Amino acid sequence: MASWVPDRAPGTTEFGRVFGLRANLFAHYRDFYARLWDPGVMDPVVLELCRIRVAHLVGVDDALSERSRPALDGGLSEDAVAELPSWTTSARFDETTRACLGFAEQFVLDPSGLRSGDRAAVRSAVGYRKLVGLAQAVAVFDGFSRFRLVLGIGPDHDGGAVTVVDVGQPDASVPEVAAAGDIDADDRAGGFSAAQPGLFASFERLYGVLWSGGVVDHPSKEVARLRNARVTGCRFCRNVRFARARHDGLTEELVDLVADGYETTDLSDAHKAVIGLADAFLGQPRTGPDPSTREALLDQYGSAGTVELVAGLALFMGFSKIAVALGAFPDDFPTMVIPTPGEPAAPA
Repeated sequence: MASWVPDRAPGTTEFGRVFGLRANLFAHYRDFYARLWDPGVMDPVVLELCRIRVAHLVGVDDALSERSRPALDGGLSEDAVAELPSWTTSARFDETTRACLGFAEQFVLDPSGLRSGDRAAVRSAVGYRKLVGLAQAVAVFDGFSRFRLVLGIGPDHDGGAVTVVDVGQPDASVPEVAAAGDIDADDRAGGFSAAQPGLFASFERLYGVLWSGGVVDHPSKEVARLRNARVTGCRFCRNVRFARARHDGLTEELVDLVADGYETTDLSDAHKAVIGLADAFLGQPRTGPDPSTREALLDQYGSAGTVELVAGLALFMGFSKIAVALGAFPDDFPTMVIPTPGEPAAPA
C-alpha cells in the first residue's frame, strides 16, 4: 500500500521515500535509531521482542515479520517470537525479559499505569541506564509505528515472509558523548539524561532539527505538541511553551482553544487540521486522519510539511510518555516559556 502523501524522495523503502521528504530530519532519525541497538542501551534480543510486541499492539502487521539484524546476531529465535502472545506465562521467557515486555506493553497502552514497582522490576533486572534506554526505544517503536500507519506506509516485502532489517550505523561524524559516572536516579530529569548521554544527545539533535531546521511554522508544531500533551498526561509537556511559537503568535488565548470542541473555535483551518491529525495519530492510527483532514494538511503544509508534523507527533508522544513512565518531572511543573529546541535562547 502506498502512502496518501503524493510526493516521494529517493530511497529504497517506502518508509525512507516518505520520511526522506524531510531529509535532514530523516538523517538524524536514522542516527538515533541506530544507537538504540547498542547493547549498552539494551540487550538487542529483548529490544526486538519489545519492538514486535509494540507493533502488534499498535497494529503494524507487516512489522511483525521484520527481524532487526542486531537481534538475530544476538541469538533471537523464531520460537521466542512465536510465543510472544503468551509472554506472561511462557517458560521461554525469563523474569528479565518479562519485566521489559510488561514495561513496553503498559508504556504503549497507558504509561500512567506504570507504577514505581514496575520501574523497580526493570531497574533491578537490567539497571537504571538500560531502563532509560528501554523507555527511549519503546517510545520510538510506538511513535514511528503510528507514523507508518497514519501516513499509510505499507510494506516493501511480501506479507508473512520474514525480512531482515538493517538498522544502520550511528553517524560517524558526530563526536561520542562519554558515559556519566554515578547517576542520581532520584534527580528526575538530570538522572534521565545522564543515564544514556550519547542517546540523549542524539535525540536532542533530532529534536532540534525538528523545531529549528524544519519547514512547518512553529505555532503549528506547538499546537500538535500541546494537543498530544493533553492526551498523554505529561504535565511538563502541557505546561511549557516554546519561545519561537510564542514569538510567532501562539498566545495563551489560542492555546486555550486546543481543547475538545476546537472545531467551533476561532482557531485557523490549518490548526484545526493539525489537531485532527494529532487526534488520529493518538486515537486511531490504523485508520489515520479522515480524507478532509488529509486534504487540508496537504493544502496548508504540503507533503514535506505533513510528514514533518507526523514525525513531530511521534517524537512528542514518545517524549511525553517517557516522562510519565519514568516520573521524570514533578506533577506540579509550572507554566513557563523555555528556549525552542535547536535555538540557544528566545528570539528578541
